[in-house]
Amino acid sequence: MTDERSAKHAGMPRAGIVKSPHDLAAGLLLLVIGVLGIWGTIGLPVGSLANPEAGMLPRAMSALVAASGAVLALISLVTPGTELERWSPRGLLFVLGAAVAFALTLRGFDLGVVRIPALGLVVAGPLAITFASLADPETRLREIIIFAAGLTALCVLMFRVILRLPIPIAPWLLGY
Repeated sequence: MTDERSAKHAGMPRAGIVKSPHDLAAGLLLLVIGVLGIWGTIGLPVGSLANPEAGMLPRAMSALVAASGAVLALISLVTPGTELERWSPRGLLFVLGAAVAFALTLRGFDLGVVRIPALGLVVAGPLAITFASLADPETRLREIIIFAAGLTALCVLMFRVILRLPIPIAPWLLGY
């Protein structure tokens, strides 16, 4: 919707049951993500608050995301809000592509004909950040390079040094 139409209809209450289509869409998306998270953790043991197991945190977070989505969807029926606008698939493509690129390059990937060696966090991190930054057409390469280097250094410090997780840093240089 153009800015003129948005401004023209901003003061007018929306006819129909849905007062804020934008909030309804966001609420339904959160609800679906939460339900998928709950469904994905069905096989994990939850345990108790005194003795939590592997499934407790992901299931609790998924339930909170689903509940937030349901509340947002219900609020969209009562509170006036903005209309849905057209969106470009560019953002979705580059952000999801960045997650896939990170997963494939961190530990490597081998599917017979296609083989990507394990490149580690020092390559996968900046690659994913740079690829995700392409979702915004106003991205400045210099800023992204600085941000990617800083965030990667912070991730190495946090995950490898402080938390001592077995995340490969640069297996091609240092080994695992």
